[in-house]
Amino acid sequence: MRILVTNDDGIQAKGIVKLAEFAKNFGEVIVVAPKGQQSGVSQRLTIEKPMDFGRYEEFPVEGVEAYYLDGSPADCVKAGIEYILENRRPDVTFSGINNGINGGFDISYSGTVGACYESLFCKVPAIAFSVESFSCFDVVDRYLVDITKELLAMPISKAELWNVNFPACKVEEVKGILTDRTVADISFFHDRFIKELSEDGKTTLRLSGPMIDSCREGSDYDAILKRYISVGKVKLATLAQYPTYMNSKKPIDASFAPEICILKDKESQDKAPKLKKKAEVEIDASFFAPDRVIAYVDGSFDNAAGKYSFGCVFLTPEGEKAEVFGNGNNPDSLALRNVAGEMLGAMYAVKWCEAKGYKALEIRYDYAGIEMWATGKWKTNKEHTRLYADYMKKHSSITKISFTKVEAHTGVVLNELADKLAKKGLTEGDGIPEIV
Repeated sequence: MRILVTNDDGIQAKGIVKLAEFAKNFGEVIVVAPKGQQSGVSQRLTIEKPMDFGRYEEFPVEGVEAYYLDGSPADCVKAGIEYILENRRPDVTFSGINNGINGGFDISYSGTVGACYESLFCKVPAIAFSVESFSCFDVVDRYLVDITKELLAMPISKAELWNVNFPACKVEEVKGILTDRTVADISFFHDRFIKELSEDGKTTLRLSGPMIDSCREGSDYDAILKRYISVGKVKLATLAQYPTYMNSKKPIDASFAPEICILKDKESQDKAPKLKKKAEVEIDASFFAPDRVIAYVDGSFDNAAGKYSFGCVFLTPEGEKAEVFGNGNNPDSLALRNVAGEMLGAMYAVKWCEAKGYKALEIRYDYAGIEMWATGKWKTNKEHTRLYADYMKKHSSITKISFTKVEAHTGVVLNELADKLAKKGLTEGDGIPEIV
């Protein structure tokens, strides 16, 4: 297999050195990368302007042929495929490892992803790799090769690229790999323009802003914020409209994995290997705590029906499990959608424990506000969240309440059960149930 490697941080960046080292596991590696920093240039091409070009003898990875080009990442890919490798066409393009996450709306600006787009235009499949920060490559070192092997053997159309994002943390801190991540409908930063004066008195604008702290579940940014590796496909709309690109059946020639293909038909998808996901586990004694009730709480809502609902799964110190669901219909609270149901579930859990005579409760939730409002770490002036905070504060003098955050839709069996109960509560629940 012949691999073209590029990036947008420049040929001297740590990320491309790492990626070239890893790419050697799969075959012959040729690097064609920008001479300097090219972040945020998207798929820009340099037209008519001469670009400085040459061999980069200082590239530190042994056995790798490296070139610099004073142009954009897309320039590097186009020159790499159509000129430098004209008679030895690459089988795949690897772009990265980018210094910073590439997901959500930011994909449109990314030079790393722009290089992959150009590769697709040249009819060469591509994978984009990014890490949250160059400050820590531990998770990259542990998982990049394994993930790449599986992605190369999985079906994908000629109008799509693989997008892989790694958190910058220790291996023991990463929670796993989340596949099938969708592109977040948000940027990673709350962008705003800041007006400033330059030294010569001219008015300037600088784009800046804080990082987001939450995102839609199932998205690429949501995975990274929750310390998962994010793997997903990005579709290039320009090519996706052509059936010959979306349904190509031409295989990629690779000796280590002859089953590699760019296939979209269901039969090929079924045959392709899948990345391992977290398996569900059976409930056993290890789930219970001897000194407290554990309550898994989740919420749902139905705007048309004017209802929000909750599901609770209780585990008692005696080793018993109880399932409860219910709903509410306060119009003001409905604006909070499923969060309103989750708050109602947390309050019900407290009430349930008190009615049963238990003095300690651990609430396991997936929305941060459940703990933050209850403990006063988040301040609120809204009536529905203030009432929730007041209730939890009042009852904490009766019941010792603790909180543990779990990640939604990641195979945590009791959290998934609470979610199903919450959905059931929308159609079968009739208000808040009696405690018996």
